[in-house]
Amino acid sequence: MTGADTVAGFLARAALRKAVQPGDARAGAVYEHVTVDGAAYFVKRLSPASDWIMRITGDRVHRPYLVWQAGVMDRAPECIDHTVVAMDVDGEEEHAVLTMVMRDVTDFLVPEGDALVPLRQHANFIAHLAALSAAFWGWDDDIGLTTMAQRLRFFAPDNIAAELAAVEVPGPIRAAAAGWKALAWRSPLLGDLAQLIHARPGVITEPLAGTPRTFLHGDWKMGNLGTHADGRTILLDWAYPGSGPACWDLCWYLALNRARLPEPKEAVIDRFRAELEGRGVVTGGWWQSQLDLCMIGIMATFGWEKALGADDELAWWHDKVAEAAGRRGLDSAGGGSRADPYARSGQRWAEGAELVYRPIAAQLVAMSPHPLAGRVVLDAGAGTGAASVALRTRRARTIAVDLSPGMLAWHASARPPCAVADVLELPLAPRSVDDSVAAFVLNHLTHPDSGFAELARVTRPGGVILATAFSNDSRSTARDTIDALARAAGWQAPGWYVELKAAAAPILGSRAGMAAAARAAGLRGICAQERPADVGVTEPAQLVRYRLGHPAFAEWLEEIGVARAGAFAAEAEQAISDMPPYRPVVVFMAALRP
Repeated sequence: MTGADTVAGFLARAALRKAVQPGDARAGAVYEHVTVDGAAYFVKRLSPASDWIMRITGDRVHRPYLVWQAGVMDRAPECIDHTVVAMDVDGEEEHAVLTMVMRDVTDFLVPEGDALVPLRQHANFIAHLAALSAAFWGWDDDIGLTTMAQRLRFFAPDNIAAELAAVEVPGPIRAAAAGWKALAWRSPLLGDLAQLIHARPGVITEPLAGTPRTFLHGDWKMGNLGTHADGRTILLDWAYPGSGPACWDLCWYLALNRARLPEPKEAVIDRFRAELEGRGVVTGGWWQSQLDLCMIGIMATFGWEKALGADDELAWWHDKVAEAAGRRGLDSAGGGSRADPYARSGQRWAEGAELVYRPIAAQLVAMSPHPLAGRVVLDAGAGTGAASVALRTRRARTIAVDLSPGMLAWHASARPPCAVADVLELPLAPRSVDDSVAAFVLNHLTHPDSGFAELARVTRPGGVILATAFSNDSRSTARDTIDALARAAGWQAPGWYVELKAAAAPILGSRAGMAAAARAAGLRGICAQERPADVGVTEPAQLVRYRLGHPAFAEWLEEIGVARAGAFAAEAEQAISDMPPYRPVVVFMAALRP
């Protein structure tokens, strides 16, 4: 029934109508229980204006209605009951309201809670998921449904930013924002991969396109499932339909039903593959590739949820995704070379190291001898954007460069225009920016005067060049304690870090050294300061996050795994419990381009 008057006419016959709110409802939909001709039904109404799930999933066209109109629901195998009897859309654009009428199957749904579902019921769910996949094998979307790139970015930080700014922030959105931050510490590998995939979904969607596709329901969670007395599976809430890999719905089932599975996840995976094979789907040649990519991808969608959960659950996903990423060549942040030690550190840096680097960047930018509002300012060695944030507060028009794509990928959509480039070979024309900022980048060079000269080349006469580096006299017993504990636990400082500290960093590590390098590049009006910086790090947990956020620790943290990394952080915090405020000594410099 899809006629324009179907829903209205159907509800006009209702003998009883009562507003209800299902226990697992999470979005802004409105529900009613109605009785028509002696039978019970549920009515659900939603629009992009009222439903945050529609907004973050990019649904502005009511995809369940498109699926209903196209007859896809009715083409599902007989073992699937979608319960829908009528749909209608009224209104336009953001305020177009979809009304769905569904048979009331409450008595047959999986009960709420975390109790294990019976093995037989679970086995039927997997069998019927396979049946649905097999029935639509090779199915292409030609009606405008959910794309795989959208699925990967449902909860991406930039995608949920607007919801976080709402007067009433939905609980799952608030949890996602907290969870992404926690993931950087609890599983750096998953955090880095999620960051990469959010910035470049193609690293997953492009290889997935080379594997078989089918119709995806998109939300096989227990709250949407039930079982009729005759064994048929009830499958509700077709909110994320589309074309994609069968393993996606499988991985979604694994990720969201973790507490309710009556058998290990590995057994569920094997069961699903066997059910596909039993329905004539040959899985040889593509299975492992598709499963790996979906396992990695589902953590870009729900890694935040795992970071807020139990250690053993997060550890399982960490280990499986690490194996999958290695097989798919994503173990170095999507092909990023190990020669780039920052390639996998964007999120850890942003959520940890920036506790120190961001306030220092703000102090550096404040040294400008003239207002920066409206001026084009280069943020060289931008990293995850500490100086860019400081420049934005001063209303500068920022452009950013960094040698590490992984660092620039952090919250890329919310950051200024950027390019991957070496500070010694900037992709800018001479005199193309008004001012330049180089926060903790020239100290990576054994000839920092060459870096200053390149900044001078692209900066207009009269522009300011601002730079920072840590002083050679900066000391912290608490920081050294963290490093010593890490060494005792098996950490070894990587060679690139040892070389950096020995050969490059000391050159600009004094007021005199910074001024000398600037003078050698022809800069004038040099003002160099060497002083302790108040950065607001007063708690042990902050200092531990800052220190472990450095790329020098990334590989070691991944090697020891989530549980041991968490235990180490706790041990380190305890060891420095009486620390004084952390005040690193920093060399600041402002100079003019003649």
